Amino acid sequence: AWLGFAVVVGALQPSSTQARAYLLQGMVAGLYPIFGIFLHRPDFPLLTGVYFALECFFPATWVHLALVFPVERRLAGRRRLWLAIPYGLSAGLTLAVLRGFHAEPPALGAEARQRIAQAIPLKATVPATKPRRLLIFTRNQEYQGHAPAIAASSEAFTLMGKRTGAFETTVTDDPTVFERNSLKQFDAVFLNNTLGATFTEPHYRQNLMEFVTRGGGLMGRKRT
Repeated sequence: AWLGFAVVVGALQPSSTQARAYLLQGMVAGLYPIFGIFLHRPDFPLLTGVYFALECFFPATWVHLALVFPVERRLAGRRRLWLAIPYGLSAGLTLAVLRGFHAEPPALGAEARQRIAQAIPLKATVPATKPRRLLIFTRNQEYQGHAPAIAASSEAFTLMGKRTGAFETTVTDDPTVFERNSLKQFDAVFLNNTLGATFTEPHYRQNLMEFVTRGGGLMGRKRT
């Protein structure tokens, strides 16, 4: 609706500064939630970036509207300069968001590892009757702010398995691990904060369902 109203106003008054500003604002406001669907499509990274850019520029378009509408303004005079400020800030914010989104997860520090080691039990509550293997899948498509928690919990389960002898772990964010021949080597799957559509291939999903149906373990944490 927002996008439609903006197009109508822009078409009715194409030479109006206010209508052009409203058209820009409506285009940004209408398109950014539409592009949000690509947050769940890891195969469209460019369109995911467009979503973040539209979201970051959204506040600037409101400032733009406030500066061009014919009402009493305190910031009269150099309107182009005042317009450049919010759009410049939005451009900087977009670069920062995209850089953070595509950055490598931070490494777990020595202090964090030490605290995890202190909290890990010394032995398993129930001794393992045979060797067990746990798959820890860590792919997160949407919010990189969870990266420290993902790293910490992966470390905790890996160390827990080693110390108690209850299981061995494999930690990966590669969805090809859900190929049938790969998946069958594990006894359980831990989806560690796997926010978003971490794999969209139908046969991977079917393989995981069959794995659980045959008695494989499945656990999810937080945003999974």
